Formats: sequence, structure tokens, C-alpha cells
Amino acid sequence: MDLALTLDEAAVQAARQASRAAAELLQYFRDGPHSGVCAFESDVTGMLAEALKLTLEIEDTPQAKAFMDAEELALHANLQAAVGEFIAGWMD
Repeated sequence: MDLALTLDEAAVQAARQASRAAAELLQYFRDGPHSGVCAFESDVTGMLAEALKLTLEIEDTPQAKAFMDAEELALHANLQAAVGEFIAGWMD
């Protein structure tokens, strides 16, 4: 998780990123592309990836994992790794 974010702070940050991305998507629906070159004013994919990363980290607790079977645990771990790789490349 980001440097010393509590679970509550991570939830707020994830919600903020997802809300900003949702607003951009709704604006695209209402007004069309931002410009002839860019569909959105902001990086919607990056915001959604960050929201997903934080959400996966919030769910990465022994209590939550107790309800997952082996296949779900593997899928969760794979998704977490893929999102982490995407964000690492996105930040470069």
C-alpha cells in the first residue's frame, strides 16, 4: 500500500480515483471525446488501475482471504501483480 496509508485512507483514495475516472467517462458519454487526439482530459485507465490496486490491497487481509478458495487466491494474486506492473510502467 502507499506509504503508511491506513485502510480507511486507502479506501478514500481509491474512491476518489474511481470517482474522477467515472466523471471523465460520463463526460465522454455526454460530450464526446475531449479532443481529436485524446478521448479524456485525464488518464482514466491509470486512475482506475490505481483505484483497483488500492482496493486489492484493502482486501489483502487474512480475514478476507479466509473466504477465498485456492483458485480465487491465485486469481487475486495474479491481478494484484498485473496491476502493480501496469502502474509501475505507467508511472515511468
